[in-house]
Amino acid sequence: TLPGLRAFEKPMYRDPKSEVWGRNLQSFSWLTGPGYFCVRQESEHELCFDYTRVPQEVPPNWPSVRGNESGFSYFVFRSLRDVLRSLSTPVTIGQAFRGTQDLKQYFMLVRDG
Repeated sequence: TLPGLRAFEKPMYRDPKSEVWGRNLQSFSWLTGPGYFCVRQESEHELCFDYTRVPQEVPPNWPSVRGNESGFSYFVFRSLRDVLRSLSTPVTIGQAFRGTQDLKQYFMLVRDG
């Protein structure tokens, strides 16, 4: 139900402190920015992609870190939280929130590899 940017990837990595970070990779990344986020456990069955936190460092060849509160990122990733629930090993569904407001936007992620 996303209004645009329907095809995307969310590559992730674990930093030396064992925190998991990711970014958005899609055809409009040049405009929206990398959309960095932190992955955290929301509840027993849910994960949260928290766009209010961005990493200090990223893997080589990844875009430079920038916050989600400026430029066009402001309209896409500002105060965003994606809450995800696993349906099966490779399939996860997500729901987008801006702060506590339910954006009524849902998506599916399918793990590759």
